[in-house]
Amino acid sequence: MLPRLDKRRAISSTVGSMLKWAFGTVTLLDVKKLHRTVDEMHRTEGDIIHSVNHQMTYLKNLDSAVKFNTEAVETLSDKVKAITIDSNKWKDEIDIAIHWLNYTIYNYGNTFTYIRQLELLFWGYELW
Repeated sequence: MLPRLDKRRAISSTVGSMLKWAFGTVTLLDVKKLHRTVDEMHRTEGDIIHSVNHQMTYLKNLDSAVKFNTEAVETLSDKVKAITIDSNKWKDEIDIAIHWLNYTIYNYGNTFTYIRQLELLFWGYELW
């Protein structure tokens, strides 16, 4: 804290005002105003410290929440990747099964056509 001036030391407030005007010196009113400002700063210092501590606590909580969310996103990403790989495998297996089914149906169709042709040929010779 700044030392306070004693009122007995001042000659008069008008002399102080004239000296301030002439030489730029400090008057008793300026010193009182300075003391009020410093006292106000000391009172608000505790509020500032409390606010900074609160913000630091908030940042620490935010940091832990971000770490937790990052781990959760990584886990979900791994699961989505595994599901995508499995679905691609299932798609490939289904494609193979459909290809085999189409091939089989085509061959059965040809086989039945050949059997019909043979039947017609056989029945045709019987009729003669």
